[in-house]
Amino acid sequence: MKTTFIISTFVLIVALCCSCGRMQNVTKHFHSWATGLDRKITLYDLSGKVIKEWKTKAQIEDNGGSVYFIDSNGKAVTVSGTFIIQEE
Repeated sequence: MKTTFIISTFVLIVALCCSCGRMQNVTKHFHSWATGLDRKITLYDLSGKVIKEWKTKAQIEDNGGSVYFIDSNGKAVTVSGTFIIQEE
């Protein structure tokens, strides 16, 4: 009886936490860390023209003004300047 109550309480807490934004954020960060997310990284020049685009399923490390990732060809890439990272 006590075990059933503990399991029921645990399931209820997990269900409540999964619906809150913070838990969804934690889950998304874990998924990104574990397997990477499909992303498009676009680098722009000063006039707003696209210099280069990467489509990758990679973990991205933010280094404060620049990002580091492994592209789909296995090359390490560091991007700085004006760039946008979009999740696809």
